[in-house]
This record gives sequence, C-alpha cells and structure tokens, in this order.
Amino acid sequence: MGFEGDGGCLLPGPMKRETEVKPVQPVKPWEGVRPVSKRIFFYTGSFTHTLYKQQFSHPPAGTVYIPSSTELLAPQAIRQDFRTRDRWWFRPVVQAKHAALSVPKRLGMVNLRRLNRPDCDLIHSAQYLLLSKNRWVIDFEDASVFTWYSRAGQSRPWARRMVRRRLEDPRCRWILPWTNAARLSLLNAFDCFHLAHKIKVVHPAIDPKPLPEADRLGRRACNVLFVGTIFYEKGGWETLLACERVARHQNLHLTMVTYAPRDVLASYAARKFVSFRKNVSQQELDSLYRSADVFVYPAHTDTFGFVLLEAMSYGIACIGSRHFAIPEILDEDKSGLLVEVEVSRFGPDGVPRYEPITGPKHPMMALLRQPSETLVESLVAAIARLAENVDLRTQLARSGYEETLDGRFSFRHRNQLLSECYLNALEEG
Repeated sequence: MGFEGDGGCLLPGPMKRETEVKPVQPVKPWEGVRPVSKRIFFYTGSFTHTLYKQQFSHPPAGTVYIPSSTELLAPQAIRQDFRTRDRWWFRPVVQAKHAALSVPKRLGMVNLRRLNRPDCDLIHSAQYLLLSKNRWVIDFEDASVFTWYSRAGQSRPWARRMVRRRLEDPRCRWILPWTNAARLSLLNAFDCFHLAHKIKVVHPAIDPKPLPEADRLGRRACNVLFVGTIFYEKGGWETLLACERVARHQNLHLTMVTYAPRDVLASYAARKFVSFRKNVSQQELDSLYRSADVFVYPAHTDTFGFVLLEAMSYGIACIGSRHFAIPEILDEDKSGLLVEVEVSRFGPDGVPRYEPITGPKHPMMALLRQPSETLVESLVAAIARLAENVDLRTQLARSGYEETLDGRFSFRHRNQLLSECYLNALEEG
C-alpha cells in the first residue's frame, strides 16, 4: 500500500576534526523541482520517530511512499511514549533490549540492514545503513546511530570502515543528516570528509497549528510548560528550580509533563506554582500547549529536540540549551532564548563524550542531579525576562511559528529539498 502526497575507497592519514558548522551546497541547484512520480520504499525499522509519521503524511508532490510498516507510520498521538512508559511491561522490555544490545555495542557492530525492493525505484532509509541492490538515501539524527548509539562502537576500526564503505557505495545516493550538528558528527566520528559532495542537511518539519488567540499572546500571567519523558536528561530539574525562584516575584505557573522521581514529586506536592502530569492523552497535551506562554527545554542528551518544534508550531516562545542541534532550532533572540549547559553528551565536534544513559549509575546522572548555580541562574534570567516582557514573548512566539509555517521547519521547505535529492538519485548514471 502506498501513500501519495500532493504536493569503498578509504582516505589515508590522520582524521581531521571540524568544530564549526559549514553549509553544504547541493550538487545541482534545482530551481524548478519537478514531481518525482516514483515509488519510494520508506523504511523506518521497528521504531518510528514522530517526524517520520509527519513525513509519511506529507510526502513531496508526486511521491508515492511505500511504508515498511503501515501501523508504525499511522498518525498517532504525538506523545504516545508518555502513555507507554506507564505500562507495567515498559521497564522490563527496555532493560531486556539494552542487555541484548550490550554485546553488539561493545564489539562495534554496525546497525545494518539487507534490503531489496525490486518493486520500488528508490529506498529512503530512516537511520539504517543498507546492503541493497536498490538506490537509496539515508537520514540520521547523529552518526552514533550507525553503531547502535555506542561511543565505544565508533572507536572500533572495523566499524568505522564498514560505515564508510556503506556510505561510499554508489547506490547510496544521498546522506541526509537532520541538522548541521549531525553532519558534523558524521564527518568527525567516521572521517567522511571525502563524502561531503553527497551530504545535504534536511531539517525535520512539522504541521503548524492554528495561530493562538491574541489574548493569550498578550496576557500578563505566564504559564510555563516543560515536556520531556525523562526528567534529568531533558533538563527538568533545573527548570523546576529556576521556575521556583521566578515564581517568588512573578505571576508564573509551571506545568511539567514528565516522569519525575518520587522524591521530587513528594517535595513539591504542596507547592502551588507547579503541576506534574504524566500519561497524558493527545487531547490533554494539545490543551497544555495551547495554554502555555513559555516552553522551557534545557536538554543535555537530545540530538534534536522535536518537542521544541511542537512548541513553535503552537506559537509558544521557547527557551532551550546550547546543546548539539538545539541552537539550530532556536535562533537566539529571534525565535527563542538559549542557556549554556556544562553537562552535554556531545562534544563541540559532534562526537559523543558519553554512552547513552541507560540507568541511574551512568556517570552523567550524578552531574545532572546537581545542576550548577550558573545554569539555574541563567534559566532564572531567561524565564523572568519572558515572564516580564510580553512584547518579547510575542515576538519570539510569532518568529518561531513562522519557521514552521513557511521556514526551515516547514513541509514546503523540507519537501523541496527531498524532491531535489530524489530526482538526483533517480537520474541515470
């Protein structure tokens, strides 16, 4: 079943490092993008990120996506993961999955799929390297996905060679990082500078919601929203501490949609400035977004932060962290405010400093439970600035909304880039 939209050779020598994001120009400056009118197999594996559901529902004009899983790509609740985390089986399943992947991660095994689709003209692979007779393009959130998000796996010479060989394959026509930070991670982690000619950044996109009512944008009270399934890693603790201080002097209320630790819930149960929510439905989450004035998300581990796009699509002023790709989402003082975080899973070269957090004994957890006074105070200043300045709040909200309506994170922009890539990939030669 399809869904039709409308619209190697290895380089010798030491590995180079880049710490500055440089824009990559497409091979061909397509000006008038023609409809692809081809069948493209859309492979998302066993886990389907929200952005792929959005992409499947909004393909480029003339493109017929053949889904790898109709069920996984169906338009479900944006935050279905909030509901599944409350199920009795969630933690045992996650622990079993981590245990099963621990050996492949240590050995440096590559996240590789053998996939042939003679009924399709092209394969769009969502983060999986392919062995295929088809031509294919691949997107990814950061380069560690190719070694099961394992930092140790990236250090294995055989894993590095395998990743490069798959990407050097002539059938791999385009490499599509979600962000410039992801592009940087690929260049530095796997020494892929020689592949720069077929790397193009294609940002995720989201459907903008109807513009918020003028009275919400102009009101004096300030409703702050935090949305993140995991509390410490997403910056929930410092958000709570900062809002507690601001609420002493401002008319502010914080709503946290998260799985907060029991000791935190017990300590703040009687505090009127904050409400905790979990296991929310799509309708409940939609209502919370629509009533929010400021969205705060000082993440330490995310490779993108799709909730920031969600908040922008509702016309909410956002505060984020200078971590990995978040500064690409929020244009400081134009579409959002940024704070500096000392603890980040990634270095300035885009390469992970730490393995992914899988439990409370992870070395990052001790640091995240004790955020610095500098970080908390910077959040206090940013939140207070927006709580006091209604005009700035409105300006940031409208600018961010425009990015989802017709800017970098709009489907018009994303589909134009994807059409260019698909057309080029399908050319003979």
